[in-house]
Amino acid sequence: MKRQEVKASAQYSGISVAPEAAKTVWLIRHGEIEWGHEGKFVGRLDVPLGERGARQARSLGRAIPPPPRLVLCSPSLRTRQTAELALGCAAEEILFSEDLMEADFGRWEDHSFTEIERADPGLVKELFAFELAFTFPGGERLSDFLGRVERAAARIAAIPEQRVVVFTHGGIIRSLICFWLGLAFKDYIKFEVRPAAVVKLLLHGGRAVLLELDNSMAEVL
Repeated sequence: MKRQEVKASAQYSGISVAPEAAKTVWLIRHGEIEWGHEGKFVGRLDVPLGERGARQARSLGRAIPPPPRLVLCSPSLRTRQTAELALGCAAEEILFSEDLMEADFGRWEDHSFTEIERADPGLVKELFAFELAFTFPGGERLSDFLGRVERAAARIAAIPEQRVVVFTHGGIIRSLICFWLGLAFKDYIKFEVRPAAVVKLLLHGGRAVLLELDNSMAEVL
């Protein structure tokens, strides 16, 4: 388990979250995906959970506050399956949002980093320059991805519920952490968010405390 506590302004690129009552947010990454896709760039490719991922999702039930009144979820199959297995019928309401979907990696989809670096070394160099104008080949522009992150953050902050559970993807989770802690986007690489990770934050008045980053569910066999 990894645990961190940080306070910072929730400024990212011009959007700030309006003051509101403190709320606790659980950001949950989907479980491990179907065999053959692990360790690859999987964004919009709609692959299901693997058998191990399903077991991880069921184990997540004990990490979620009972009963969550409101759940936000990416519409991707792997996140929907994770939410269904983790929650059963516990949630009173599940809202799906495309803003919570992983980045569209274009022609990099379902390829390993080694394969991508061999085929597109120049583009990989551009990616790690973290310029907003970067576009995944045949996929999403980085500025558009971060725009979705900001919209998702604002929507979560505006929800009147004091406990919100969000099922989404590793890239979205790490970017939301950076947004709420006032970090540069490039700092997302400092956070390890493994399959079935649980990130717990306290949000208040445009500021965030990172209470917990728990990767222990990834060890479920």
